[in-house]
Amino acid sequence: LADIKNCHDLRFLVQQGGCIDARLFCKELKNILKKKGVEFLFGEEVVDIKVGDNSGRITSIITQKQENNVSKNRQIIGDDFVFSTGADVKTREKLGFNIPVAGLAGVTLTLPLPPVNSGDNTDLPAFPTQPIKLITKDGTIVISPLINTNGERSIRVGGTFGFADKGTNSNFSFEKGFGKHALDTLVHHLNEDKSPLKQLMRWIDSNAPDTPDSERYHAWIGVRPIAPDLMPVIGTLERNGREIPNAYFNGLHAFAGTSYAPVCATLSTQLMNGEKMHIDGIDDD
Repeated sequence: LADIKNCHDLRFLVQQGGCIDARLFCKELKNILKKKGVEFLFGEEVVDIKVGDNSGRITSIITQKQENNVSKNRQIIGDDFVFSTGADVKTREKLGFNIPVAGLAGVTLTLPLPPVNSGDNTDLPAFPTQPIKLITKDGTIVISPLINTNGERSIRVGGTFGFADKGTNSNFSFEKGFGKHALDTLVHHLNEDKSPLKQLMRWIDSNAPDTPDSERYHAWIGVRPIAPDLMPVIGTLERNGREIPNAYFNGLHAFAGTSYAPVCATLSTQLMNGEKMHIDGIDDD
């Protein structure tokens, strides 16, 4: 799997003072896995689980996809099943899984910068070249400089401003509800005098004075699934109080999915192989 390990040039990123762009990393990783025969099914919801009468093992799952206002079902047969649900509780309750999950609502802004050596940097103000964490009265803001091997640069700013209630999807827009509050709060803190991005924010504003904030800063908003202790959850699954021999869970990576992924994948593999879960160099206690 050397090509997977090298699918993002991390040495280049470190030399240039940048962080991993998780979106680009996952996009490239998906292409590599597709070449290895992995099939990705997007926009499909797991609506039912088929369990053997005596063994208690899952024999297949049923997914559903909406196309042109028509529901289409698919049966997926397998030997082992690994689940990694989001913050939506509806699916877990429907399938009978008892997993304690909360939805941590947050917003991310990506501030575009001219490419390296593009000649468009003459009036560009100074900006951070290493990750910075800001502690504000409204929550923690993390500033991460991003750069890829093509020399494209940006600044990603992430903030978390509360928990999402059930059924709040209608409020996740930048025109109303939580979305507008989160975006306005984040932009406010980035423009404060103590903000390391104050000059850069004003530079971007001057180049796009009539553009809405959500487009000027390439805004994203959503809900991150978390456990009560903010740690990932890995283990076998129970359904209606009964353990399922071939069903596993690996999820609740919150806002650190790229960082948690390698160790969580290792532990999940050990669990599925019937081995003791451990990480070399870490005390079992």
